[in-house]
Amino acid sequence: MGTSEVYSAALHGPTEGDIDSASVYELVNLYRFAPSDAYLWAWQSSLEVTLAVIEATHLSLAVSPSSANAADGPYGFLVSRIINTLGERHLLLERRSPKNRLATTVGWARANRDRLRFLVDQFHSQSPSKLSPWDGTSSKWLDNYVAFNWPEHSKRLEGLFDEKLIPSIAAVLELPETDVRWAWRMSKNCDAVTAYGKKQPESDSVFVNMRNAFIVAALLRGRFHDYTAADLGRNVLHHPMRDPVLRALRNRESREYLIATNTEQFFAKIIVAASFSERTIRGRLELWTANVRRARDAFEDIDLRGRTNDDAALRSAVDQARRIGVRAHPRYIDLTIDVCQTLGLGTITSFFVDSWQAFSITAASVPISITGGLGSRAGRAVIDRPSRLRDLGLSVPGRIVRKWN
Repeated sequence: MGTSEVYSAALHGPTEGDIDSASVYELVNLYRFAPSDAYLWAWQSSLEVTLAVIEATHLSLAVSPSSANAADGPYGFLVSRIINTLGERHLLLERRSPKNRLATTVGWARANRDRLRFLVDQFHSQSPSKLSPWDGTSSKWLDNYVAFNWPEHSKRLEGLFDEKLIPSIAAVLELPETDVRWAWRMSKNCDAVTAYGKKQPESDSVFVNMRNAFIVAALLRGRFHDYTAADLGRNVLHHPMRDPVLRALRNRESREYLIATNTEQFFAKIIVAASFSERTIRGRLELWTANVRRARDAFEDIDLRGRTNDDAALRSAVDQARRIGVRAHPRYIDLTIDVCQTLGLGTITSFFVDSWQAFSITAASVPISITGGLGSRAGRAVIDRPSRLRDLGLSVPGRIVRKWN
């Protein structure tokens, strides 16, 4: 590492990071089923969240465009346990950008209606086109989220989408605003949302409008999270569904690499696998948080260096897990590894942080500056600087991107 690119926590303070609430929800989705029944994004996000919570030192949930209520379902239970693990100051939800990024997001949606309309069609399609940014996983995520998570989502955010987005959503879906507003009002009714989630009646126009509006809002949230993290000089790890609406990179050399070793990744899979020994969602989430806390507390004392091959890495990960009191039945470890391989989810080849100064505002975007509020660290780009995932807090502010093999 060149000394000019190293950022000292003592001099500059740590870079704080935001993690997408949709990624945290995936732990709930994963533990709702048997290991072999979960879909790709549930596994991918659960392993990423596990690594992040164990290793990252400054982590928060990405802020919502509007205020959020306390969640009282499985997600709320999980977040409360993560808060207990990280400490309350790490999960404050009231951070706000000094700029009106909701208005910026609305402006971007106005300029990209056709693109968003295409994405909505592809999102819930069982047979997406070759031009789709998703491979069909999005429809599995959507079916699961609608069936199980809509009620808690509605209570937490007072509806399935933000009222302020209604005009934008109506324009994207080519619907009268009155129809979208009615769908929004219905989405605040927990009984109605629960019933729609169970039946998912394609012949019911209110349900279809509600679901499609929810998709548009979910995509726009990704854009909003990106703007806000840049304004506040924070890192952000998005859920995979948000990727198609994120801003384009101008300078791909402004990149900081963060390595998660093969041993670390097997260790995360062991943490996730151990919880399948419990029968209920709550029991699984409770065990996951207990094991994550053990791993986090002992992280500096365990050896998760990379090994020359996966067999050696797995043996080392099992030894380190046992050392700190994590018990995972070999059957669940083998099943977890087999399922991940079946889904095409092997290991994370790399994380990297793309500095916010590597972003350009495209012609389709609202003409604003994104460099004003980033702080002194963002003024210096890091070029291909490899470090451990544990060093995320010392990285430049930017979007966290992951590559899976």
